[in-house]
Amino acid sequence: MLDIIQSGGPLRMSFGVIFSLWSASMGMIAVMDTLNAAYNVKETRSLTKQYGIAISLTFGLTLLAVASLLIVVLGNQFVSHFASSDIIALVWRIMKWPLSLAVLLLALALTYYFAPDVKNREWHWLTPGSIAGTFLLVTVGVGVRIYVYYWGSLANIYGSLGAVIVLLICMYLGGVAILSGGALNGALESLAHEREADHREFSSESAANKQMHGESAHRRATRSHNRNAAWRTPGPP
Repeated sequence: MLDIIQSGGPLRMSFGVIFSLWSASMGMIAVMDTLNAAYNVKETRSLTKQYGIAISLTFGLTLLAVASLLIVVLGNQFVSHFASSDIIALVWRIMKWPLSLAVLLLALALTYYFAPDVKNREWHWLTPGSIAGTFLLVTVGVGVRIYVYYWGSLANIYGSLGAVIVLLICMYLGGVAILSGGALNGALESLAHEREADHREFSSESAANKQMHGESAHRRATRSHNRNAAWRTPGPP
């Protein structure tokens, strides 16, 4: 990677970063379309708004992913350099994993909130889909790391392209994990809407039945009152 950066120069690297961001935003557009299908909604936003959301999500999620990796990889060195107490270092070693998971949960919550075109959505920090997506992402990361460490021979076969192949595999499996969490949220929301619709229908039927019973009781009471009044009224002399 360092050889590529040094041989490319800053101008080429700038174009490479812009092209990568644009390509990743195209992938985010595909994620948005898939989440719309998972939530069973149609895309009504303008094309400019879609690209804006896709680029913003791509940039924001990239920053959150980098922050999560830095917390795990460089967090110990940072704390060891600035903290003189062993207790602080021990607390950081314990807290870095929940903090990294919290960053992943935030990234997935942002994705599931802004990506699908769902009207009148409520913000939720924790959803079943975000928890499942985070678990799948962690599983993918651990699995790929174990594979590369014990059985990975891509560098020997493909040279420097081996890292690119591993990165593409991680991106593909990560996309599957994110979409799986979104599909779970969409299925649960559809089930909740169906239950709410059934509850409203049952409530309206109950109210209609109560109204009908009330009218019937009123008619019966009126007829009974009229019969009693007729029985008590004396006849003609």
